[in-house]
Amino acid sequence: MVYDRNQCITYFSGKYPYMSVADIGLLYDTASDIYINLRFPFNLEKVEVDEKELQKHPTWHLRVMQELIDRNGLTNVVGYRENGVSFTFDKTGLSQSLIDEIVGMADIS
Repeated sequence: MVYDRNQCITYFSGKYPYMSVADIGLLYDTASDIYINLRFPFNLEKVEVDEKELQKHPTWHLRVMQELIDRNGLTNVVGYRENGVSFTFDKTGLSQSLIDEIVGMADIS
């Protein structure tokens, strides 16, 4: 099953009823931006993820959205310091395993 914008909003609205549709839509847009930057790093004109791309990675957006919510709740901390109360995430803001799923493409014109 491919999770498009509306399906992701429906899923997260049910899972997190305290989140607004606008916030969930923003999460989806953020996941899309991350996908586009990873998949098409040299194509600055690409601004939307089309159906063909969604079918290549049908649950990627959903999993990225969940990870963004989790990181907001500090569940993916890779470092912690007690006295200085310091939390450290990996430098990407997204787990390396999700990043590694997307293979970048170069457009040759």
